[in-house]
Amino acid sequence: MIESIKTRIDKLDRELEEVASRMNGQSETMYNAPEGKWSPVQVLYHLYSSEHGTVNYLKKKIDSDDVPSSGLRGFIASTLLKRALKNRKKKYNAPKVLGEMPEKPDFKKLREDYLSVRKELRIVLEKFDKKKARKAYFKHPIAGRLNIYQTLSFLEDHFDRHKEQIFKRLN
Repeated sequence: MIESIKTRIDKLDRELEEVASRMNGQSETMYNAPEGKWSPVQVLYHLYSSEHGTVNYLKKKIDSDDVPSSGLRGFIASTLLKRALKNRKKKYNAPKVLGEMPEKPDFKKLREDYLSVRKELRIVLEKFDKKKARKAYFKHPIAGRLNIYQTLSFLEDHFDRHKEQIFKRLN
């Protein structure tokens, strides 16, 4: 695996473990949702669902030969996506492609499923050499085509945004 990619997925894994560990002892507050918002476990489910979709898309596309380079458009889209995810004042609706939000996701099963998706992500990331890493294999529902570095930036920024929500709602 490309070393910079390994460093980033290792950090994402540590952050997931931090969130899961903090939620583990919060059986009461884990399911409390502010009016019109998701509970902490629903936010975690959203993150899982997003990464699951990302991994499945990458698995489907990784062996394609006709994948364009991300280029300037990908750079601009990734930069705008990063800026949008860092804006904590703005609320965004989850893309419909992620499906319905369960009312009370089972935390233990969700944690296992999420860790499994992360293992699958590592397997997919192993297939990226420096040439493939610059190609736009992932298609974000809003930003469009992104290379693997930009995809990881999305996953990091998305996780950070929702990690804050989970921690606030647990307190």
